[in-house]
Amino acid sequence: MNYELFFIFLVFISLFGLTLILHKKIPILKKLVRLRKYLMRDEKSTFLKVKEQIEKLNPFRGFSLEIFLQKILTKIRIIALKIENIAIYLIQKLRIRIEKRKNIDKYWRNIKMKIKKIKKKPA
Repeated sequence: MNYELFFIFLVFISLFGLTLILHKKIPILKKLVRLRKYLMRDEKSTFLKVKEQIEKLNPFRGFSLEIFLQKILTKIRIIALKIENIAIYLIQKLRIRIEKRKNIDKYWRNIKMKIKKIKKKPA
């Protein structure tokens, strides 16, 4: 029950805040509408001028999709090879660590066997 009242109160406060903001911004919005109307009457000629300038510049003059894709795929391949090299390095490190543990285990087994042999001799 308290949560419902809280949320209803929150909604009313939000609506009140929105109305205050709109009340303050309405004059600015009216000015923007007038400005837009002023710009709209000359918009076609401005748009055509910009279009002509872009066509003159022609930024995609030497663009080839195949070359672009080739470069992207080459970069992806290089990244994959780097990741593979890192994985190989980590695998080698793990193998060395496992080999060291095996050697330590063999060492302690040998010591245990020698101790058992020593214990068996006096008996």
